Amino acid sequence: MLVGYHRSHEASVVLVDDSGRPLFAASEERFSRVKMQGGWPHLTAEYVGKHFDVQGCELVHGGLPLSQRFGREAKLAAYNAVHRKLQDFHPKRLQKLADVTFGRTRNTEAGVFPGLPRTHVDHHTCHAASAYYPSGFDEAEVVTVDGVGDTFSSRFFHGKGGRLTPRAEFFHTEFPLGHHYEYVTAMLGHHPHRHAGKITGLSANGSRDDRLLKELESWLSEVWSSNRGRPYFFMLHSQHGSTANDPAFDQALTELRDLRKTRFGDWSDMDMAWAIQDILEREVTRLIERVIPRIDGQPICLAGGVFANVKLNKLIKEMGFGEIFVQPAMGDGGLAFGGPLFVLGERGEISPYKLESVYLGPEFTEDEMLAAIHAEGLEAVRHDPVEPRIAELLAAGRVVARFNGRMEFGPRSLGNRSILYHCADASVNDWLNERLDRTEFMPFAPATMEEEAQKGFHGLSGAEHAAEFMTITFDCTDSFKRDCPAAVHVDGTARPQIVRASTNPSFHRVLDEYRALTGVGTVVNTSFNMHEEPIVCEPSDAVRSFVRGHLDYLAIGPFIVENPQLGEVLGGPPARKNR
Repeated sequence: MLVGYHRSHEASVVLVDDSGRPLFAASEERFSRVKMQGGWPHLTAEYVGKHFDVQGCELVHGGLPLSQRFGREAKLAAYNAVHRKLQDFHPKRLQKLADVTFGRTRNTEAGVFPGLPRTHVDHHTCHAASAYYPSGFDEAEVVTVDGVGDTFSSRFFHGKGGRLTPRAEFFHTEFPLGHHYEYVTAMLGHHPHRHAGKITGLSANGSRDDRLLKELESWLSEVWSSNRGRPYFFMLHSQHGSTANDPAFDQALTELRDLRKTRFGDWSDMDMAWAIQDILEREVTRLIERVIPRIDGQPICLAGGVFANVKLNKLIKEMGFGEIFVQPAMGDGGLAFGGPLFVLGERGEISPYKLESVYLGPEFTEDEMLAAIHAEGLEAVRHDPVEPRIAELLAAGRVVARFNGRMEFGPRSLGNRSILYHCADASVNDWLNERLDRTEFMPFAPATMEEEAQKGFHGLSGAEHAAEFMTITFDCTDSFKRDCPAAVHVDGTARPQIVRASTNPSFHRVLDEYRALTGVGTVVNTSFNMHEEPIVCEPSDAVRSFVRGHLDYLAIGPFIVENPQLGEVLGGPPARKNR
C-alpha cells in the first residue's frame, strides 16, 4: 500500500493498494470545513491513521521539489526566467517560492505520517498519472493543463503498456491559459480560485464580439510580454491568497475589477465570459493539434484544473478522439492520487485499470447519524428500504438532501452527498440557489440512470466513463429538453452523471423508483453544501446544512428527517407524472 498526499491548495490524502486501486481518498477541506484548504493535510492524515494501518507504507508527495527529477542548475535558470517579473513586485515571495521549489525549506513535514519513507513526484507528472492509470486505456494520449505547477502549465505524455513517456512541456509563461481564465473570473466579480465554473456557465449566454476578442487578447499579451506587466497570477496566489486579508490578493482584485470598468467597460459580463471561453478553447485545441501526431480514434486522458471546464472537454472529444477520460479529481487534489500511481507504474508493477467509482471518503454508522439528528432537536423516521420513499418525495416536488455511504472524492457530488430535486421545474436554478445562498449560471446537473442515458444525450459513445463523474457536457435530445428543462443549459447541453447500479445501487434505485412514478429516469443533482462551504462530510455537517438551507427533507442513511418548517418552505411544482 502507498500513501499519496498533496500540500498546496486542495490538500489531500489518497491510499492505493499494490495494484494502484484507490482504497481511500479525501481532501483536507472536507475535514477543516475551509474551502480549498491548503497546507499540510493534518486532519485527513489523522483520519487515515485511525482507520488504516499505514506502518511500513511508502509515502509519495505529489509535487515539489523539481530538482530531484530535472536537475537543480538547469531548472533554476529556467525558473528565474519564468518568474522574472515577480522580482520587481514581490521579491520576498519569489525567494520563498524558490526556497520551497528547490528544497531548502522542505526538511519538516511534522505530523503527516512521520517516519515513513518519502518519494517526490513532480506536479504535472502526478496529474498525468492520475488520468492515465485509472482510465482503463492501455495506450492513450495524456494532456495536463493548469495555472502553474512546478513552473509548468502544461505537459503532454504518451501512455502505453503502463508507462508514461513525455512528449512536450510548456512553462506557464509560454501557455498561461489557466492564468487568463482566473483574471477574467476576478474581473467579473467572482473568486478567481473557486468560481471559474460560473464563467463557463455564463459564457453560453454571451455572443461573439470581434472587437472584444481583439482587446482582450491584446491585454492578455501585454500582461506577459512586458516587464511592466503585473504578476496578477502570483498576487492572486500569494501566501494567503484564499483569504480576504492578504494585501497582494486584495490589490490584484481591485486592479482587475478597475480594468473591467475602464478598459473593458463597453462589454457585458456575458460577452466577456464568452470571449475568455473562446480563447481557452481555441488555444488548448490548437496546442493539442500541434503536439499530438495522430488524433483520429485515439483515446485521450485529461487532468489539471483547466479540465474542470466541461465545455472544453466536450470540444476536445469532438476533435476526433475515440475515447476520453477526465480524472474526476482533476484539480490539485488529484495529485495525491497520481503520485503513487506513477511510482508503481515506473516500477512496472501496475497496468491501467478502469476506475469504478470515487466513493472513497469517510462513511458513518447509523448511530452517528441519529446522534447528529437529535443534537439539532430533530426527529427521524426509519424506512427499509428508504429509496422508494425518496422517490415519492421527489415526485411530489420536494427538495431532498441525500447523505449516504462513502463521501465522493473530487469536486462533484455524485449521489452520496447531494441535493436532489425533480428536473421538470426550470425555475429551480433560481429559487434553490437562493435558498443555498449561491450565485450560479450553469444549470444544475442531471443524474441519469444508465439505462436511460442514450435517450437523453447525443455523443455518449466513448465518453460514458467520463460521464459517470460529471466531467463532460453533451448535447441533449429533444425528449430530454422537454422532460428535464431544469438540467438543460441555454446552449442545449447538460453535464450529466450517468448512474450505474453496480457502482451506486442506492442512488440507482432512487432513480429507478422515480422513473416508475414519473416515466423519467433523471433527477437534478447539486452538491450538498452551503455557499462557500465544502461539500458536507460528516452527519453533523449534513444536518446543519439541511437546516440552514431550508431544505424540505433530509434522507440520511435509512432515515428521513422532515423540516419542522416544511409548511413555510417554498417548494417548486410537483414532477410530471407518467404520460
